[in-house]
Amino acid sequence: MKKKKRIGLLALMVLLIAILAGLLIWLFGMDDKPAPADPSQAEETSTVETSETEKETAAEPTEPQSESEAPETTTAQETTTAQQAEEPVFSLADVTLYSNYVILYSLDSQTIWYDLRPNERIYPASLTKMMTVLVAIEHIGDLSGKISVSQELYDALYEEGASMAGFMPGEEVTIEDMLYGALLPSGGEATAALAEYVAGSEAAFADLMNERASAIGMTNTHFVNASGLHDPDHYSTVYDMMLLVREAIQNEDFLRIFTTKSTTSTPTEEHPEGVWLGSSMFRCIGERSLDGLSVLGGKTGYTDEAGNCLASLSEADGERFILVSAYAPAWSEGKPYVDDLFNIYTEVLEYKRALAAQ
Repeated sequence: MKKKKRIGLLALMVLLIAILAGLLIWLFGMDDKPAPADPSQAEETSTVETSETEKETAAEPTEPQSESEAPETTTAQETTTAQQAEEPVFSLADVTLYSNYVILYSLDSQTIWYDLRPNERIYPASLTKMMTVLVAIEHIGDLSGKISVSQELYDALYEEGASMAGFMPGEEVTIEDMLYGALLPSGGEATAALAEYVAGSEAAFADLMNERASAIGMTNTHFVNASGLHDPDHYSTVYDMMLLVREAIQNEDFLRIFTTKSTTSTPTEEHPEGVWLGSSMFRCIGERSLDGLSVLGGKTGYTDEAGNCLASLSEADGERFILVSAYAPAWSEGKPYVDDLFNIYTEVLEYKRALAAQ
């Protein structure tokens, strides 16, 4: 009896185990089935995949059907770099200059294009005569009047080695001819005659020159004579000389004389055919020329202490410039300040044309 009970219990346990095993198999089978797809997720996935495809397609270069349809591929950075590389810059860094003091000023833009020691003291030599002529014109109303140089003044200038225009002591010459004689061939007898006629003496005339210099703004300039013969207390700067030219050319009489290449004075008893008066600057330039450059006028100067000096008015491709240079060496052949003038304006013209070509 007991044996039968054991068998029954055993059978019941087997049955329970079988039922439990079936339940476990059914439960695990449910976990292995795929979850139903979420439509919204499926749509988002599709959108992302399409977007990535479009990106890949857009990144691929497409061959244009014709050259006219080809897209511009230059970036903003490349354009800026190219513009910076092509932007012309005016420089005289590679130019050999013989003058130790230089200033280049544009009258039209009223800007200094270049300067080299512009405010350091120089001896102006015969550049002085630009102020002499300006002051004389401003103090003399009628330029047709006549004046002469005394024998005493003439002898003193001759002993000092001053340059002469060619007028003789006591020769009656028109004031206008004396002005030409002072500025073109740099005649010392002409400046002495003008100074004495205007102020009574050269010292008094120098006072008028200094007053005019102060009015112009030439703060680093002092004159003691009308000719520019060397004196330690007779000095200026290339910047001040530029101011003088800029001021003086506003006077029509000065500009007319300053830009004259040559003229012949009115006949006199001493010179029945007149005196030929030629510009020392144009004589130094000779046949030299530069396409696009017109040297309109100027004044040269030289003493041992001043070296070779030049103040000139020029037009480069339609723009007017004042160039003042000082203390260039003295050579037996050629004029180094003329080389400086042409070398500088070569660079000016190249720069202006490069700028216009942009």
